[in-house]
Amino acid sequence: EENLCDKQDELTKCSLSVSHSHHEIKALKQAMFDDLASVQNDVDLCRQETQAMKKMSSSLLSRSQQNLQNVENQCLQLQNVCDQETKEICLTISSTVETLLQQRESICHQLQIVEDHLIQAANQILP
Repeated sequence: EENLCDKQDELTKCSLSVSHSHHEIKALKQAMFDDLASVQNDVDLCRQETQAMKKMSSSLLSRSQQNLQNVENQCLQLQNVCDQETKEICLTISSTVETLLQQRESICHQLQIVEDHLIQAANQILP
């Protein structure tokens, strides 16, 4: 009978141990599910942030390309303005040089006339 009581005590202890282990396993299982849910939440947040960053990057790229196109257009406009102004300046310089050459020719002609008159006057004064 004593042996039976000992066996029953052991069985009770074992049953309590199994019950305790079962509760621990359930608690561990719940903790694992909670951890898995937390990880899934983190993954979802990461996906959302990644999508938001992709959209922002795409928007920034688009704006950068538009800004670059605007700068290129402005450079072309400035180049055209510079080319036109350079052309006008060259035409003005060319015209001015042509005018100065004509004035020089006219002055030289007038000086030749003055020189001829001086020679004639000198020839009349001097025998």
